Amino acid sequence: STSTQRDVIIGTTCVCLLLAVWLNKKWRSLPVKYFDDGDLVVITGAAGGVGRELSLAFGRKGATLVLWDIRQDALAKTAEWLEAEGIPSGHVRTSVVDVSNVKEVKDAAESLKALEGKAPRIVINNAATLSGKSILDSSDEEILASFSVNVLAAFGLVKYFVRQMIDDPSPRGGGVVVTVGSIMADIPCARLSDYCASKAALSQLHACLRWELRSIPKAHGVKSLLIQPYAIRTPMFSGAVFLEGGGNGICHWFLSLFQFFLPPLEPAHVAKRIVTAIQNGEEHVYIPFVIGWIPFILKLLPTPINDVLLSLVGASDGMHGYHGRSQ
Repeated sequence: STSTQRDVIIGTTCVCLLLAVWLNKKWRSLPVKYFDDGDLVVITGAAGGVGRELSLAFGRKGATLVLWDIRQDALAKTAEWLEAEGIPSGHVRTSVVDVSNVKEVKDAAESLKALEGKAPRIVINNAATLSGKSILDSSDEEILASFSVNVLAAFGLVKYFVRQMIDDPSPRGGGVVVTVGSIMADIPCARLSDYCASKAALSQLHACLRWELRSIPKAHGVKSLLIQPYAIRTPMFSGAVFLEGGGNGICHWFLSLFQFFLPPLEPAHVAKRIVTAIQNGEEHVYIPFVIGWIPFILKLLPTPINDVLLSLVGASDGMHGYHGRSQ
């Protein structure tokens, strides 16, 4: 009967989905050991809030830190801070690298391989920037700068470091490419068009990289991990009401209430979760996990309701008061 056929189809579909989930988990959870003493961990934007905390977290696990940032003074202070926190200076390598320049990324990657004689085990694309301006007020140079740092740099890191990981002759081989994206890849906000659009591009880069790695037999031990955090309390968003509160009106009141239940994240918490994700063999992580439901729910709602909810949580004026800088 039609009812019986329908039940068979539904049952078969459920079994296939469960099998697919199990196989995918088994495939991506193959044991790959990280954090051996001396393993190389490359971190871009290492002098910023999250970058500094990542450096400390991996340094405490005995990794050799390769810290890249465009700000020489801030990078030097980060190295001093790490030493004060107990990380041996011999485990820290700092380089002033403008990741928006793909040639600099290539040269730095090749120089690192020549110097250390091995590929990095973990590469974290953490550097980011934004203009904080509306589309109409942003200059061509500012838009290009945002995409160069946020997107083109990631392509360069993948292109030059993943090849090293694949060709690594050591028995352990492999590695992890970590992309620090944002929930803003899936949620719009005025005066964040360059940031939101570039983070959306990173999400797709990660997704495509996963499939490309699956088709390369020698890349079986190379993993791609996407991190999509909620708002992080860093200087990059200094002054913005969605991060620091303030402002008048019902929208700002509701935003303050929202922040009470879901406060901005501290860089140390984000860094700790990233380390855990790598250890667990995860491939896509929302921080906190509950925000992963927000884009899904919004897409199910009619546009008028969607707009009201987004307005209440700062899509219209959440960047009011912004005076931050790149990290």
